[in-house]
Amino acid sequence: MSLIGRLIAATLGFVWVLVWMRWRGFVGPSDPDDPDPIAPQLLTGIAMLLVAGMMQYVFFLADVIGWREGATVGLGIGLFVAGPWVVVQASFRRMAFGGLLDAGAVGVGCGIIGAVLATAP
Repeated sequence: MSLIGRLIAATLGFVWVLVWMRWRGFVGPSDPDDPDPIAPQLLTGIAMLLVAGMMQYVFFLADVIGWREGATVGLGIGLFVAGPWVVVQASFRRMAFGGLLDAGAVGVGCGIIGAVLATAP
């Protein structure tokens, strides 16, 4: 697992987040009154690099090899580690169903990142 693999995985995670946010209606045409329209995309990119880096470390320790193992472990990390945090946060905003959808998206995103990390040289 190399830096290039981590960058590719983070890029795919970044694209997945943007597609998901657009589908959920959180990202749309830029508001001309928004003083900093690039900040959410920049923070998303940094977050995906951090997620891919930590997942790469976990994969190294667990000796995860192959895209199926990577996708399965990534899905598990997304659904059972990160997903509950998303659901709890959404439930405090009175959006529990939306939180479940977003937790599923976190699982899919981590699965994508995991599949790439486990197959990257």
